[in-house]
Amino acid sequence: REGGGQQGRGDAGPGPMHVDAMPSLLPGVEPSKAILGSNLLRYQLQPAKSRGLDRSECEAPLREVPSTEAIQRETRAGVMAQEGLTTAMAAMAERKQKASANSIQAPDCLQHIDRQTVEITFLGTASSCPSKYRNVTAIYVDFFQRGGMLLDCGEDALGQLKRRYGCADAERRIRELRCIWISHMHADHHGGLYRLLELRTQLLGPDVTPILVIGPPPLFRVLRLYQEVVPLPFHLLLSSHLLPHYSGRAPPRPVLNAFSRVKRQLGLKSLQPFEVHHIPHSYGIVLEGDAGWRVVFSGDTRPCAQTVEAARGCSLLIHEATFENDMADDARKKRHSTSGEALSIAEQAQAYRVLLTHFSTRYPKMPELDLEAHPHMAVAMDFMSINLGDLQWLPSVTPALAALFKYEEEEWEHEEDETKA
Repeated sequence: REGGGQQGRGDAGPGPMHVDAMPSLLPGVEPSKAILGSNLLRYQLQPAKSRGLDRSECEAPLREVPSTEAIQRETRAGVMAQEGLTTAMAAMAERKQKASANSIQAPDCLQHIDRQTVEITFLGTASSCPSKYRNVTAIYVDFFQRGGMLLDCGEDALGQLKRRYGCADAERRIRELRCIWISHMHADHHGGLYRLLELRTQLLGPDVTPILVIGPPPLFRVLRLYQEVVPLPFHLLLSSHLLPHYSGRAPPRPVLNAFSRVKRQLGLKSLQPFEVHHIPHSYGIVLEGDAGWRVVFSGDTRPCAQTVEAARGCSLLIHEATFENDMADDARKKRHSTSGEALSIAEQAQAYRVLLTHFSTRYPKMPELDLEAHPHMAVAMDFMSINLGDLQWLPSVTPALAALFKYEEEEWEHEEDETKA
């Protein structure tokens, strides 16, 4: 038998598929000494009495004829997918029509905005840890010819960039990064920073101009520890140094010069952090373009007056909505916001559009929201890209997403019912 040992446990299943069936795949290999692998195939070495191949976990061969029930289930899923897409398109068209009829007029700064100004892409929209449909927090802000920046950089932000843009284009965007801003020191907001900085150095060389990183004080120590192992050229500017009331020691001149250069390169009138209510050294951020548009990201926070003031009259407020409204106690204990609280902040600030993100893994797809009561709201999903020129139509996306996901939930419930039966 294969491997020269005795028959392995679980080897009573489908016989081994020898390579003599397809000799052209492995030229020069003696068929009797090779087999074709399959998913979950194992070879046990010890104990000797059990040595050999273990196929107990292998899937059934593909040549097996599927059952009638399996064919019906597959057909039903396809029909539901088509119905979901049709419903989604209809919902999007209806929502877009309502937005056109009832929406507040777009701010002057957005009326004739160039589509090559800013586009925001969500690389992660989950809190704490990744789920099936959402990675942890990271937002890529594309300024097109001017370069780009990151708002938070959770685990595998680099992988998400590559999935969204492809390897070559993702590496180009990393080379053209001007700044990375980190809201606070929870790992789901900075865990992907170090590998990304390492790759930037590999792409541009060890003599590359240090990138500007803006963040909380504990981030400096972590960056320095990484720097002892791999080259990570960076300038760190503490968010607290940019607060209006800061009166301490000024940052080093090279860091201030890097900050001024980033604003000039990206065409920003303001890049202003503000304090929020979460853990110590937690911040939100305001990006204001020379053309007058303003994008505000809350970071992780409880509802607070600082966010209302920072977002007052902004073009787009991106606010965390970790919990649904029925989990208000959990939101208070963990210093996060519910979706209702986030929408209340947007209404108080009179933000033109509000986009909810940072969802608990309890809600891997779509949280329960009253779309009719909040016509200026949308829900972020991983890989969603929003051009500032499309903000008028942003709310029409959410019901379409909900309709697309609905058929998957119904299919899952059907399979669960069959299992119970």
